[in-house]
Amino acid sequence: MRGLSAIAAADGWSLTVMGVAIVLVGLSVLSLVLANLHRFLNLWDETSRAFKEKTLVREKPVPGSDAEVPSQEPSTAPPARELFLSREDMEAYQYFHWLSQRQGDVFSLPKLLEHAEKRGMDRPHYHLYKMLGLGLIEEMKGDQRGFYRWNPEVIVRSDENSES
Repeated sequence: MRGLSAIAAADGWSLTVMGVAIVLVGLSVLSLVLANLHRFLNLWDETSRAFKEKTLVREKPVPGSDAEVPSQEPSTAPPARELFLSREDMEAYQYFHWLSQRQGDVFSLPKLLEHAEKRGMDRPHYHLYKMLGLGLIEEMKGDQRGFYRWNPEVIVRSDENSES
């Protein structure tokens, strides 16, 4: 016995219908997940961005800056802020600052990393990532997107100086 008569003799029609139903339901669920994937990814990005904003370094207002003195007219520039860095981070900051001055006010991160690696700097990727996270280095806007500069609103101090 072969073909449709074999399916009918073994009660295979119910199995066939169930198989088709399972495949149809599975494909429907998959299409719904893919259709709404962008919503889940946007939620994931917003959550991670909010988490990063909460874990930034505490900032102290700089004495004598615009943050302490109320001005008569509204200021469009954000007030200066002061960051205290450990000894190792301060050395990396000074080294990167020196290397970036050779490229000018606006510099390229890949070139900066390349120069740091050629000169034998210890863990340059880690230090550069940390400086980006602290807001010491900011990306340019508009046509210069992809290039970076040192954030002029941030004043860097050593942790050793703040303790005395």
